[in-house]
Amino acid sequence: ITYEAEAAIGLEAVAKDGATGYEPYPFEIFKIKDGAPLVISGLPVIRAVVDGVNKGVGMAEISARFHATVARMTTDTAKKIRQDTGLDRVVLSGGVFQNRLLSRLTEASLTQAGFIVFSHEKVPANDGGISLGQAAIALEKLKGE
Repeated sequence: ITYEAEAAIGLEAVAKDGATGYEPYPFEIFKIKDGAPLVISGLPVIRAVVDGVNKGVGMAEISARFHATVARMTTDTAKKIRQDTGLDRVVLSGGVFQNRLLSRLTEASLTQAGFIVFSHEKVPANDGGISLGQAAIALEKLKGE
């Protein structure tokens, strides 16, 4: 790649039919021990993508399935967290959610699973939003002095 997010942008651009109706690749979510954070293993995803490439599956289908996988992975993780905590609100943030396709698929999946979903409207989801948050914290600290 020659710039940040170039590969992700290219992958989004080739997703066939907006990834609707494609079966997600397999993945695993587990805890190493009680009380430990969840672990999301993408190894089955990588194996399935490589297998698809070796079988001549087109990039559009691979991209669509990959996007569907990340959306499902996010939803399944949120479901596991809800089981432990009762939380039903999810905030989609970070540069990855500048991918409109991924944002749309993830929000739809979470909403269908009964979550209330929040996302950026006026502030960018990437480092610009982080910078604004840092500035807001600095301002509050300065007010306290």
